[in-house]
Amino acid sequence: RRRRAGQGGPGRAGAAAAQARSGTRASARGTCDTPASPPPPPANTMTSFFRGFKVDKIKPALKMSMQRIDLLKNKKTVGIKKSKRQVAELLRDGKVEKARIATEHIVREDFLLEAYDIIELLCEVVLERIRLLEAEKECPFDMREAVCTLIYCANRTEIKELTQVKEQLVKKFGKDFAARAMNNHNGCVNERIVHKLSAQPPNAFLVLNYMKELAAEYNIDWQPDETTAMTGSRFDTAMAPPSGMSVEAGVGSGLGAAA
Repeated sequence: RRRRAGQGGPGRAGAAAAQARSGTRASARGTCDTPASPPPPPANTMTSFFRGFKVDKIKPALKMSMQRIDLLKNKKTVGIKKSKRQVAELLRDGKVEKARIATEHIVREDFLLEAYDIIELLCEVVLERIRLLEAEKECPFDMREAVCTLIYCANRTEIKELTQVKEQLVKKFGKDFAARAMNNHNGCVNERIVHKLSAQPPNAFLVLNYMKELAAEYNIDWQPDETTAMTGSRFDTAMAPPSGMSVEAGVGSGLGAAA
């Protein structure tokens, strides 16, 4: 009886150990069979991109752009007055070609002033409707020209703050939209702005009429010669480059007549 008890004891212990090992294996199998939790979904890149648009950043940039425009307009107005007197003096002294170049500069400055007035209006309307732009995923149709024009002007004017406005609009509507705006795709930019900021020289008709008006304003007795008058009657071409015909010979020696 003691032998059986001695044999039975280890048997029961062995059975218990075997059962424990079996449970451990089952537990391990259960752990391996349990599917891993799925990885978190990738962040919505488009949503993250739109989050870069901040109303509290674009609003002060628009306001500072308008303040910059006022400063530039005042500065250019003063400069134009000086240039007008310079043109009148050149016409009085018979230096027509130099007067013509200076007059082209005045015309360009006038163009810029017109452009700045339009840009200021567009800044005001975007500022007024900024909540509408914030709420819409795509640029509203009736705001497209204003938005495209501000993007177009950012790198074409002296209004430094417009670059900050452009950055926010790019974050809102995307780089493709901005690229189309900068290239004036399908004429999305204000037509007058495109003309006033063009690198093309002003037409001959406009330059010649500026010269006539300046001569009259400063009581200078000046009339264009036949060639200048003929060229100045055209709207489709610029004034011819200077040929040097109005430059006096022998200025340094005072022997111009002999030369």
